[in-house]
Amino acid sequence: MNLIRTFISRPVTTLMIVSVFVVLGLISYQRLNVDLFPDVTLPIVLITQVYEGAAPEEIESQVVKKVEDAVSNISDIKNIWSTVSENYALTIIEFEYGIDVDIKALEVKDKVEAISRDLPDDADKPIIEKFDPFEDPTLSIALFSDTLPVNVIYEYADVELKDRFSQVPGVATVDVVGGKQRQINVRVDLPKLMNYRLSLLDVIKAIRTENLDIPAGTIDRETFKIGVRLKGQFETVSQIENMHIAIEDVGIIRLRDVATVTDGFKDVTAAARFNGNEAVMLNIYKQSDSNVVQTADGVYRVLEEVRAGLLPGLSLELARDSSTFIRESIRDALTSIFLGVLLTTLVLFLFLGDIRIALVAAVVIPTSIISSFLVMQFFGFTLNIVTLMALGVSIGVLVANAIVIIENIHKRMDAKTEASESAARGTMEVAVAVIASAGTNIVVFIPIAFMKGIFGQIFFPFGITVVAATVFSILASFSLTPMLASFALKKTDPDGEAQGRGIIGSYLVFFSRWVEAAKQEYLKGLGFCFRWKKLTMVVTLAAFAGSLFVMNYVGGEPFPSADSSEITITADLPQDTTLERSVRVLNTIEGFVRDIPELKDYSSTIGGKNKGLYNLSLNVRLVDATERKRSDRAVAESLVEPLCTIADLEFSVIAGRSQGNRGDMDIDLFGPDYTKLVTLSEEVKNLMNETGNYQSIISSYKTPRKEMRFIPFDFKSSVYGGNNALLGMVLRASIEGDDTSLFREGGQEYPINVALDEKYTSSINLLGAILAPLGKEEILNPINQVGEFVPSRAEASIERKNKQRKITLTSFFSRLSLTENMAILKKKFETLDLEPGYTLEFAGDVEINEEAGAATSQAFLIASVLTFMLLAAILNSLIHPFTILLTVPLGLAGVFYVLFFSGITMNMMAMMSIVMLVGIVVNSAILFIDQAMTRINAGDDSATAVLVACGEKFRPIVMTNIAIICGLIPQALSVGSGASFRMALALPTIGGIIVSTLFSLFFIPVIFSYMERLRQARNALGKSPS
Repeated sequence: MNLIRTFISRPVTTLMIVSVFVVLGLISYQRLNVDLFPDVTLPIVLITQVYEGAAPEEIESQVVKKVEDAVSNISDIKNIWSTVSENYALTIIEFEYGIDVDIKALEVKDKVEAISRDLPDDADKPIIEKFDPFEDPTLSIALFSDTLPVNVIYEYADVELKDRFSQVPGVATVDVVGGKQRQINVRVDLPKLMNYRLSLLDVIKAIRTENLDIPAGTIDRETFKIGVRLKGQFETVSQIENMHIAIEDVGIIRLRDVATVTDGFKDVTAAARFNGNEAVMLNIYKQSDSNVVQTADGVYRVLEEVRAGLLPGLSLELARDSSTFIRESIRDALTSIFLGVLLTTLVLFLFLGDIRIALVAAVVIPTSIISSFLVMQFFGFTLNIVTLMALGVSIGVLVANAIVIIENIHKRMDAKTEASESAARGTMEVAVAVIASAGTNIVVFIPIAFMKGIFGQIFFPFGITVVAATVFSILASFSLTPMLASFALKKTDPDGEAQGRGIIGSYLVFFSRWVEAAKQEYLKGLGFCFRWKKLTMVVTLAAFAGSLFVMNYVGGEPFPSADSSEITITADLPQDTTLERSVRVLNTIEGFVRDIPELKDYSSTIGGKNKGLYNLSLNVRLVDATERKRSDRAVAESLVEPLCTIADLEFSVIAGRSQGNRGDMDIDLFGPDYTKLVTLSEEVKNLMNETGNYQSIISSYKTPRKEMRFIPFDFKSSVYGGNNALLGMVLRASIEGDDTSLFREGGQEYPINVALDEKYTSSINLLGAILAPLGKEEILNPINQVGEFVPSRAEASIERKNKQRKITLTSFFSRLSLTENMAILKKKFETLDLEPGYTLEFAGDVEINEEAGAATSQAFLIASVLTFMLLAAILNSLIHPFTILLTVPLGLAGVFYVLFFSGITMNMMAMMSIVMLVGIVVNSAILFIDQAMTRINAGDDSATAVLVACGEKFRPIVMTNIAIICGLIPQALSVGSGASFRMALALPTIGGIIVSTLFSLFFIPVIFSYMERLRQARNALGKSPS
């Protein structure tokens, strides 16, 4: 009490104390990094293995199985996944949450290095790294021209631009995709080579030994030293043509005698286009710990410098920018907060009829919010959609504290008492209720802050931010609020009505009288409830039971879908597809994309990093959500039907940047016999299609590709003394070519690729005539003397989980939610007759959704228990805290009804609203019960105390809850980037507040009367200290 009087009597001191936090908060705000979500560290380590020329089955047996066995005995492993394709394998090790992923990465590295001798010699060294959840390019820049050839564009991008963008702070790597890369091609004529009795290995060896610069040392002179160097590196292409490869009886054999040397290009392994134009794409990846927005700003600055000095005829466009969605989401979230403060201020003005009262709240609320930035910076949080939603939902909590105090001070103002005294007494009278109300919010958000798993990392900043805002609101409520109120509030007029001038004043008087009339009607309704207590309880229980019933029809999924104005199309053709057919298919897909009315631009690629020419991808950007009627998901769905008309195409169309898409799920199938597993996957896929709920289902199993295998004859190999390593080298060099050496020019290096001319590799008979040095004497003989070519098939790709092969079915664009799909499919799958050893598991978003539900349920239970303990301590009672907590199931009923009627799924944001409501919906009951107990302790009987308390607290209860709702309305009705996240949190919260408030006004007083009778009876018997 003395401290509050000090704050009131020393306004300058109070303002300076508050200003310290505000100033530090503003400084902290300027220093906060901006991102879409909080920093998330997933306990995942990746092992990447490149084994050029190896088939998936070969990589599986010689690399992947050995790596899986080596790392499997590391502690705290949750799952091990492996994906194997031609030339490439990726092993993913997922650890339990809570471990230090850096330490685990070192353990993995040690285990892999320990088996390095057991891995194939010609395989690349395994790359071990931590998983970055944001693996897509942060920005993509398209370079294209109507006049310049693509090889010139590629050279410019690779030599001039790549390093400039790589030096931007926060950039990890820059990949150049598309175009043509220079290469010196040496194409050997097989008959001429055979005529000179030379092998392809002889040509390769000659080039390697000829193209050398070798330092020979130094020669000392009296006063200086002279360096000696053998200068043998090729300086022109003609030097390569004229080099000696052998000396025979016929004379010197030059390279041009057996081969054609051209200054050409590498075989195309990737192609890029922008808006249909052939292009070169610069994909810019950020560092895992860098800030997206700051990195993008750095790229923008370099981009403007590049534009100023761009090659004549070259165009440059930004094809992808993930920072745009982040910026728009943050902008929209800040706008929602501002509108929330504005609306709550308006509510105060309407209810209390004094603009000065509204201005008090308009000062107190931003003060608490701004001060919270100080805590956010202390914890290292970013300004992201989660922390801003935390501040948005905090508005209601902040204004609730201010309203209770301001309303009570306003009621205590009279002509006989000094304003400062009225402010002090008015504050102290509701101090317990304010502390209890704020305390419930704090204890509710503490378990949210300490949730486990990925959701714990996402919502730790959420919980801490709300707790910080609440703590600052308590401090402001007992310092700044009474001080400002003592100056701002005027004496209450004799009639107790709001005064004002003109139309506004008349309206305020009318509104005040309307609220008073509503209170009288409420008291009549309350009287009816007291006369029909059992009926009141039955209606309440029926309403709650009804909410449980409708909840059965509410779907569930991990994340709400966010409209980011982007669509990603990923398409796979059979692995033996040629570049020409891939281009034709891409042209067809681009034609479908160009027909989209909402299209802004699009970029597309064929192949690329760890992909083949049969892999197509398109990134489609739409106009802003405010400029179109259809959502990005609706636009994406419209592409499915035309894409289905393309033969042999497996595709996915993904809308938005959210972590999941409505209804999408993975189903993993395991079994010992891979052939039977393929049959089972087809059966499961047919069952899924029978539901009619999916527009696209993709299997990880790909049709085995055709291949020609060279099988050595053991008996003839022994005669000639050939070996598989030598034969493999000859075959690979003949077909794929050997980048035997480098040609250096202008400070750049270009590979010299030696291979047979393509006309000799198109026929198996001609390949069999390739000469190889066999036997101890290394006599040249055709390889068909030691083996034969046999047609066969090889797996296109292999999926593994926990050392077992698996096939995954992934569905897209379900018409139902994730949980609804699961219920339907579980019934469908009951018809499956699984053999022993064969299993089926729901995976992907299903696992994430289950983890989210478990984490939220735990947080809800802990929050409820902590709230009960806090209320019991404050009220010194074990009975009435239970009465107050009965508002929680009423709040849940409101959430369930809103989810059912709005179509919002039970996602992580809706789950969070349920936990939040534990701390919000109890506030009305706290105000009522605190006042009723005060009346009872003053000597009133319980019936009178209840009616009087309900009458006195009707206005603050209604005003507080309307203010909280108004603070959430901008988020519930928001549009634009990230709107679905804000809506999924705000709308269920509003529903819970409305329903709990309605029933709290009628049901809780009835329950209180029963509980109070029980309490008094126990006290009379001396069985309770309370």
